[in-house]
Parts: sequence; C-alpha cells; structure tokens
Amino acid sequence: MWTLSNDTGAAGRRGDSPLSSSRRRRKASEPPRPLFRKLTEAEAAHYQAHLLRLDSADRRMRFCGGVSDTAVIEHCAAIDWTQTVIIGCFVGDKLRGAAELRLLDSTPLQAEFALTIEQSFQDRGLGTELLRRSLIAARNRCITTVTMICLIENARMQRIARKFDSVLALEEGEIEGRLKTSWPTYLSWLEEAAGDAQAWFRARSYANGELPFRKMA
Repeated sequence: MWTLSNDTGAAGRRGDSPLSSSRRRRKASEPPRPLFRKLTEAEAAHYQAHLLRLDSADRRMRFCGGVSDTAVIEHCAAIDWTQTVIIGCFVGDKLRGAAELRLLDSTPLQAEFALTIEQSFQDRGLGTELLRRSLIAARNRCITTVTMICLIENARMQRIARKFDSVLALEEGEIEGRLKTSWPTYLSWLEEAAGDAQAWFRARSYANGELPFRKMA
C-alpha cells in the first residue's frame, strides 16, 4: 500500500507506484487497438479520405482496375446509404480499413462486398474481422448470398474469403467469390447489437465524452 509522507516523490504524491507508471508508459508506446464500427452517411468524408489514401496497387485491387481521384470521389458520392452498410476499422482517429456491403435489387436478397485496408495496416487480421462482421450484418438483413469480385492476382482477398468457406470461380478474367449466409437468429442479432454497443462506448471513452470521428481533422 502506498502512503504519503514528506519525502515521497512525485509518483508517490499521485498515489502511483513505479510499476503502474511503467505500465502506463508501455501502454502509451503501444499502437492503439483498432475500433470496428459502422459508418453513417454523415461520415462519408472519412470513407472517401480512406479510399484516396490507398496507393495505386491497392486502389487497383479495390476497383479491379486503375482509377483516378475523381473516380473515387464520384464512387463515394454515388453511395446509397439506405442500401449500403459500411463497417470501418479505425486506428486512432483515422479510418484505415473498410468493408462495403451493398444490397442488390434481387430475390432472394443478395449483396456485393468490397474490402480495403491501407498498405501499412495489412496482414494484421483486420480484413478477416471486417469480413466476419459484414457477414453477420448480411445475415441479420436476410441476405442469402454475399458476392465479392477481385482480380486474379489479389491473393490476399482470396485467402480471406476462403476462411469463410467462399466458393471461388474464374469469371471473365476475374475471381468471383460467393459466400452463403444462414437465416438470422436471436444470437446473431445480439452479436451485432453487442458489437455496435461496444464500439459506441469505446468511441465515447476515446473522445472523453464526445463521439469521435464526426468531423474531419
């Protein structure tokens, strides 16, 4: 137990042990834990900024071909947020990865999936987690099939899709993956709701009482 005395150092006066101070310093030096949460239409600027930060290779993988900044901006402007679920991965206050799930006008319900992770944040399991959360969201919206299309050389995306038993096929020079989802249950609804609630509380904690990421820095 730490007590105060006339010759107590600064750490003692704060009631802190050298061990706790060391732990805080170590924690401060660690990279922030990623925060996964859905984006709202009001946060479209964050999604656009994320896509614009992609290098030429990753942008080509995302859009199955080279695209200009103007094309990226037009893509973001054309998003129908009533028919699209975008789940973001924030590291600190920046959106570093995102999964875009776009509902198709089909019966039974289907959706297209696209995934982006910025170069320096790849190979950390972020893409796998984004796809997992996207499949839960699709299931809870009664979407029966999630389709993803990628270039043949996009081996990283194909590896992620195979983790979820995706059926991959070559279609006109591109790889098409199809992932089947189950009918929603109370447990799947609860899992999505719990994830949303956890993200909300983490966001509030990060911003010291204010929801973060609403405005661009």
